[in-house]
Amino acid sequence: MLTAVFLWSCSDEEAVMPNVLIKADNTTVSVGDTVTFSFNGYADHVVFYSGEFGHNYSSIDSIFVDASLQMSFTSQGLWGLNGDRMSMYYSTIFSSFDDLDNLVENTDDAREPHEKIKELWEQAEWTKVEDVTFGNSDIWTTESMQLDFIKAPSVNFAFVFENNSNWGNYRIKDLSIQAISDKLPAPVDLGGFTNGYRSVAVVQPSEAQIPEWRNWQTGIQLFHGGQPARVGPLETWCVLAPINTEKTKFNIPTDKGQVVKSYLHDDLNTFKAVYNEPGTHTATFVITNGSTTGDEFASQLIDIEITVTE
Repeated sequence: MLTAVFLWSCSDEEAVMPNVLIKADNTTVSVGDTVTFSFNGYADHVVFYSGEFGHNYSSIDSIFVDASLQMSFTSQGLWGLNGDRMSMYYSTIFSSFDDLDNLVENTDDAREPHEKIKELWEQAEWTKVEDVTFGNSDIWTTESMQLDFIKAPSVNFAFVFENNSNWGNYRIKDLSIQAISDKLPAPVDLGGFTNGYRSVAVVQPSEAQIPEWRNWQTGIQLFHGGQPARVGPLETWCVLAPINTEKTKFNIPTDKGQVVKSYLHDDLNTFKAVYNEPGTHTATFVITNGSTTGDEFASQLIDIEITVTE
């Protein structure tokens, strides 16, 4: 027997409802046999409950989970540029991300930062994240950190390049920001560069083309525009779109499930489960997609009845 239940979560930016089909190669097996489940369709996350003792999706309690932020990225300097020119900041009160493009484009003198930008930076109260490791010249370095100290409804992160001479190029890629909690069946992806970012020269050079952060492969690159461009001083910020860190209501099952696919994994084609407990069990798949903002979710439940004989 197969039943599907749809749970819908709505917002201005809605998560896409999963449309997945799952079939079992055999619904009547003996103890110790393997059941192979085949998948057709896409989902960000898939969690499996076998229906056996301790893994039964029989009841759900809706609770508020205060998750922590986890961030990772890989970075590299070019042309002798080391990571000591880079730093990372955050602000929990910056509210002018969408205004940055307009402010930069309408600066009267391209060599002097707009006064409004200076004002916004002072109001944002940017805080430096200490002990962040950035890659040195031609060496890719991966940094991973848990940001438990950030407790606010929303946060903006920024990568900052500062130098007085020899600008060089700098690259950051594979940025991942996730919400993690031992009460969640899997980390929740909150996005990265794909959510959007703005390049802002807070301190601009007196001549040559103004460097800016641009898209590059799976990340960004500080592009200086060629020679002559190695004059300073320079302070260029890559400000990420705001991340929603508000407490989010998750459906938390009482028993434990097995994560068989997360956002960063490839598409799921088949999944195998061994049944060792005699009886009739309801195997449940919790299939979830997240919105582009990472704060809304749409879930599909698929139940398949499995009979296990001695």
